[in-house]
Amino acid sequence: MLSLYLVLLMGEMSANGTLKYNENLVYAPTYTDVVVTLEPENDKDPKPAWSQSVAAYWLAPPFGQ
Repeated sequence: MLSLYLVLLMGEMSANGTLKYNENLVYAPTYTDVVVTLEPENDKDPKPAWSQSVAAYWLAPPFGQ
């Protein structure tokens, strides 16, 4: 079975710990979870480093369908 991970980069958290994201997604239910990663400053790789996950949340249906 082939697993496909779709990554949506949402920017960085503000100093007070909040994240504001305002975009029109093509098909939001495609995403199944939210993972927060800690990235090094001036990171040259735009993809998230899964090994540096600090929080995760599984999205309930209709997400992931």
